[in-house]
Parts: sequence; structure tokens; C-alpha cells
Amino acid sequence: MKRTHFFSLSTFFLLLFLALGSVQPLSAQPQGPPPPRCERGEGSRRGQAFDLKKFQTELSAHITKKAGLTNEEAERFFPLFFQMKAEQRSLMHKKEKAIRVAAKRPGITESECQKVIRQLNAIDEKFQKVEGTYSKRLIKIIGAKKYLKVLQADRSFGRDVFRRMTSGQHRRK
Repeated sequence: MKRTHFFSLSTFFLLLFLALGSVQPLSAQPQGPPPPRCERGEGSRRGQAFDLKKFQTELSAHITKKAGLTNEEAERFFPLFFQMKAEQRSLMHKKEKAIRVAAKRPGITESECQKVIRQLNAIDEKFQKVEGTYSKRLIKIIGAKKYLKVLQADRSFGRDVFRRMTSGQHRRK
């Protein structure tokens, strides 16, 4: 008798837990009108416009502070740094496009897939070459110690931006 009471009580709590769990996401929806969407090509696919200049300004300030760059170092460093980032971004877009095109082909053969993978590897090698070439030039401007701090600051800034985007803070303006 006690055993059936236990099962019915545990079943009740399980159902209650599931019911409350399904109601919570409804209350977590953002209130108010949705943010304005931009036209295709103006920003990201989700409708949030990406402001490259603003991003670069925020990144520059973050890196300058975290790496301890002087104003003179920053003035010489960032144009070259952002040139490197632009080349790397271009390579990543080529890589993403190659993957997307190959994945959409319904009858793609194994040998064609291997060819695409070789192209991806070549893009990765070029990416590394770009980074190596620019890093030598950037180290001449600020030194290896500060350059390592720049790499860490760049990485931490990217993580912070990702956290803000995934938590919805980018919409609170």
C-alpha cells in the first residue's frame, strides 16, 4: 500500500515538474516589440546589423587596455592588425562557402568531397601563412610580450561578445 502511494506521489511531482518546465520558457520570452530588422545584406542573418567600425573601436579599446599599448603603439599597430583580420575573414568566408556549396550538392561523389577537403586545407594553410607574416610585422611594432597580451585580449573580447550575444544583451539599447 505504501509503495503505490510512493509511486503516485512521485508521478505527481514528475508531472508537476514537467508542467512547470514547459511554462517557464513562455515567461522568459522578451517583452515589447521585437528589434527592427535590417534588410538582407546590411547585417547578420538574424536581422541584427553588424557595425564593423563600432566593433573595431571597442576591440581596439579593449586590446589597448589589456595589453598596455601606448597611444603611439596603438596608432601603428591597429591598422595592420585589422588588415590581417580582414584577410583572415575573407579566407574564412571562402572556406564556409566551399563547405556550403559542397554540402548542398545532392549527388556529390567521394572524390569530389576529397577535392573540397584539399581546398579547405589549402585555405587553412594560407590562413596560417597570413597570420605568420603579419605577426612578424606586428611584433616589430609592439614586441613579442605585448603581442601575446594582444592575442589573449583579442580572444577574451571575442568570448565576451559571444556571451553578450547569446544572453540577449546586444538587444538592450
